[in-house]
Amino acid sequence: MAFALPTGAELIELLHRSQRQNGWLTPAQLQQLADQLALPPSRVWGVASFYNWFALKPPPRHRCEVCLGTACFVRGGAQLLSALQQHLAGSDWAVQPVGCQGACGQGPLLRLDGELGDGAAWLQSKGVV
Repeated sequence: MAFALPTGAELIELLHRSQRQNGWLTPAQLQQLADQLALPPSRVWGVASFYNWFALKPPPRHRCEVCLGTACFVRGGAQLLSALQQHLAGSDWAVQPVGCQGACGQGPLLRLDGELGDGAAWLQSKGVV
């Protein structure tokens, strides 16, 4: 009996649904999807590891994103990113660079757990530094 394998879009949607359960994709979830879809585990893991939408380890408690778009970069975004990575290393924070956030007049722009702001004084007001 022949049956259709899931398309890439279907696999991606199923990965998203699985990730919503606990915020990341566990090895057991990946194996379960492979079994359910009759796909090699390497195919499921390959798709999950290729796209940056999927987390293959538990997410940090907090996320800090630093804009490195042109205006933010010129205004010290890279230096701020480096300083935050050093200051917050080993903590519950993940510090990541991101592309332009569309607020070029405020740069370097930061996003802390989804909230936009700018500068060291704003970081201090949030208790980050």
